[in-house]
Amino acid sequence: MQHSLLSRFLISKLLLLNFLIPSAVLLAADVSTGCTDGKAAELCSKKQNMGERKGKSMSNKSKAIVERLRPGDDFQQALKRIAAERKLKAGVIVSAVGSFKTASMRFAGADAATEIQGPLEVVSATGTISEASMHVHLSVSDSSGKTFGGHLMPGCKVFTTIELVILDLSDEWSFERKKDEQTTYLELEPVKNSN
Repeated sequence: MQHSLLSRFLISKLLLLNFLIPSAVLLAADVSTGCTDGKAAELCSKKQNMGERKGKSMSNKSKAIVERLRPGDDFQQALKRIAAERKLKAGVIVSAVGSFKTASMRFAGADAATEIQGPLEVVSATGTISEASMHVHLSVSDSSGKTFGGHLMPGCKVFTTIELVILDLSDEWSFERKKDEQTTYLELEPVKNSN
């Protein structure tokens, strides 16, 4: 059983690397003036041909938003500010590395937020974000390594830094929220923009 799971995991990682490595090499090619010599040119040509076969442009319309949050900043307020300033219609948190002096999150099934005193390391932060709304989950660990995770709430104050990277997908997507009849919550309604 474990062997089968491990095999599937390794295969999925290899497939991902098969996509990422050629894409990274393509970045080295100057495709605006034609492909360069060597491996990058071969991959560039293959990618262009693949795009022609599919009848679509192979351009990447996503952009990265990179920002450092400072001591005392509220993480949720900073995300709202960034979304408003950038007129973000659809974003995904790629990375948030740093620390909090206090964290506030709502645990699964809880009605209210729980405040955790730090210093705390940010173990992970993931979620969707737009001008209209956000849905972010957060994991932090204390000095003993005990980890807490839940729904981001106001009150997560930066201790030393947060190095934040958000992938902006607004050229292709809009993230809206609509009440789901089954869950009764406002759930993500991704809308593909017509171009």
